[in-house]
Amino acid sequence: MLSNTNYKYKIIQPLPLLWRGIEGKVKRKKLFYIYNWRTLFYAGFCLLIFSCSQPASTKKEEMPDTPTSGNVKVFCEEGFSLPIKREVYTFQEFYKNAKVELSFVNEKQAVEALYNDCCKVILISRTLSANELKKFKAINVFLNQTCIAKNAVAFVVALSAGDSVISVQKIKALLSGIDTSYSLVFDNENSGVTKFLKDSVLQGKPFGKNCFAVNNAEELIKLVSEKKHIIGVMDYSWISDTDETITKEILKKIRPVAVSLQEGKTGFYPDQSNIETRDYAFCRYVYIMRRSGDFTLGAGLIAFVAGQKGQLMMLKTGLVPAFRQEREVEVNTAPLENH
Repeated sequence: MLSNTNYKYKIIQPLPLLWRGIEGKVKRKKLFYIYNWRTLFYAGFCLLIFSCSQPASTKKEEMPDTPTSGNVKVFCEEGFSLPIKREVYTFQEFYKNAKVELSFVNEKQAVEALYNDCCKVILISRTLSANELKKFKAINVFLNQTCIAKNAVAFVVALSAGDSVISVQKIKALLSGIDTSYSLVFDNENSGVTKFLKDSVLQGKPFGKNCFAVNNAEELIKLVSEKKHIIGVMDYSWISDTDETITKEILKKIRPVAVSLQEGKTGFYPDQSNIETRDYAFCRYVYIMRRSGDFTLGAGLIAFVAGQKGQLMMLKTGLVPAFRQEREVEVNTAPLENH
């Protein structure tokens, strides 16, 4: 049975106790409880700080590889960098667990990277040749190739240059070196633009001595803007979207020239309408391809770019989308009734 005896002792507050020391009237058992409470508090506090300091990227890196999550490396031809940056940004905004690592290279480097498994997805301006596909097949890789846009090759000159129209015959003569009244400069010796003109226009024959290449589009723009006798050859997507800040800056330095099918005939500028009708003579396509047949993030990115949202974005950039949503319009020709 409990006793009713009243014990008298001095109550010491915890905070003064810690700062002023322990007075002898407090029992050892109470000291144990005070110090044990402090130890648990600091241990819990340190654990909380450690858990909060873990990098957020660790969680994203551990995400499973699905069409909407995971990591994927994409090698893209430099000339198509403006449209694909916009596509990838929007894709990642929709799918927060998706991380797309973009690298901008020339066409040759992109194909080699895909073959060597340095990336899973590439964007270039052509389909792979039969010989290239044979090499992939030899290592048991079967590619998925999807056309996502219609594009063009643009011929650009300085703002102060006099000519505004050039014929296809003139361009062929300049490329082959028969005509040396102008020098032609390419954005890169291994770019898709260079290969397109060599294969399609020159039929594999070498360029003339008046043709040369720089390292990238930035160097091309600078050189052309300073020299009146030089014509630059670049991807149209650099100048297709006139609402793009970078494009606005480019068009302050250079301008495109129209191309006519014959001397003295009407020339057509590279634009969305003339690419769609193929009135512009140097049209081409953009392809996205991946080396994996699995249902991974690469497949999800391709589905997005080739889907409704991605194709609307292509339309906005001034290119011609490869796929369009069908719209049915019903017109009623009956006369309106008078009331």
